[in-house]
Amino acid sequence: MPNPDMRVASIVALFLCTAPAAEAASVREVFEQYGLLGTFAIDCARPVSAKNHYMHLRALDGGRVRIELMVGPQQRQYAYVVTLPGPEIEGLAISTPRM
Repeated sequence: MPNPDMRVASIVALFLCTAPAAEAASVREVFEQYGLLGTFAIDCARPVSAKNHYMHLRALDGGRVRIELMVGPQQRQYAYVVTLPGPEIEGLAISTPRM
């Protein structure tokens, strides 16, 4: 079974790499450009459960984005904060906040 952490990192990296380099877009701007902010589920009409995961992508201050995967009403499988590093570094930073 693929590691869900690697899937999230791969998806985030893919979308951030498509941002125009000359404009130095923030993570939030890239997610907004592709309509990736919001709540996504297998079936949005059903409540969150072990068989109907919800993924929340929320804009934070400083152009950052928080990604959370909920697998139950009060059960979070993971949460990440996605940021871009400073201009002297080329790459992507994903951190796991304390829960």
